[in-house]
Amino acid sequence: MAEPQGGLVQTSAQKQTGICYWNAFTAKGNPDILELEVDLYRSAAKAQQAYDSVAQSVADGWAPQGVTASAWSVPGLGDQAIGQVQTGVPQTGEATAEVWVQSGNAEVWIAFYSGDWRPSTAETAEIQSVTAMARHVLAALHKRSST
Repeated sequence: MAEPQGGLVQTSAQKQTGICYWNAFTAKGNPDILELEVDLYRSAAKAQQAYDSVAQSVADGWAPQGVTASAWSVPGLGDQAIGQVQTGVPQTGEATAEVWVQSGNAEVWIAFYSGDWRPSTAETAEIQSVTAMARHVLAALHKRSST
């Protein structure tokens, strides 16, 4: 379920941002949340600048207190992409898999928060899932800009 229906769009002098999120509950009653943010900048240079700031924080291993974070690179996705897995996230239960992508004037962020995460078995699947979703978002953006 996305709230508000269709997502939220914000426009500023530098960018237009679209945000959607969906949530569901696992059999144990824990939340699973999928969040998508697409920022369309006025130029590729501005998107690059925004991405560089996030990528540096991710590469440095930034995480909230009590949370373990590990980053991975995502070759072949957009102009550049980086992902991060966080375990022990207190707000959502167990863990998060996130990916940030910069492609042209767009920056895309996808995050999956899982309340029933089992890092030993789920981490690879979650990384592959958010990466695949990012590919679909980029394909849709490309298709839309081509029409």
